[in-house]
Amino acid sequence: MIDMPGYGFAYVKDEEKTRWRELMETYISTRKTLRKIYIIVDARHGFKLADVEFLEMLDKKGVKIQIVLTKCDMVIPPDLARRYMLVKEKLKHYKNVTEGPLMVSARKKTGILKLRKEVLHTVDALEKARQAIQKKSILIENDIIKGRSNRKRKNVTQRKDDFK
Repeated sequence: MIDMPGYGFAYVKDEEKTRWRELMETYISTRKTLRKIYIIVDARHGFKLADVEFLEMLDKKGVKIQIVLTKCDMVIPPDLARRYMLVKEKLKHYKNVTEGPLMVSARKKTGILKLRKEVLHTVDALEKARQAIQKKSILIENDIIKGRSNRKRKNVTQRKDDFK
């Protein structure tokens, strides 16, 4: 997971933003394990020009896209619903958007669990984590069983030594 520097909002010179944009495009084009890009959009403002340009570039490259609307707690519900619908409507123009926008609030912790599950699902980590936990618990069980049998053997050996 990467936080792209200067994407959308940064106090740097235009030349630096251009260099960052080129770096992002190179990374996106050459990264073989890239599964999906999550674009963070401030719900108070909706899409900015930089978001639209980034979406178009990703769509041309065939990259799966997920929009995440942040700071949803800072927008009154009717405006948030309207903003959500505007974003969802705009996303219809792109073929690689995987679903509607996710809405989150870090401050109120709403939508965070759904976002985490989405990320884990994307990288198949949820299943891998389950398998690792299951494997680890089997190893622990085996260690416990072996530990008990080793202690029994040590006790028997000690008792034999006591009689020598």
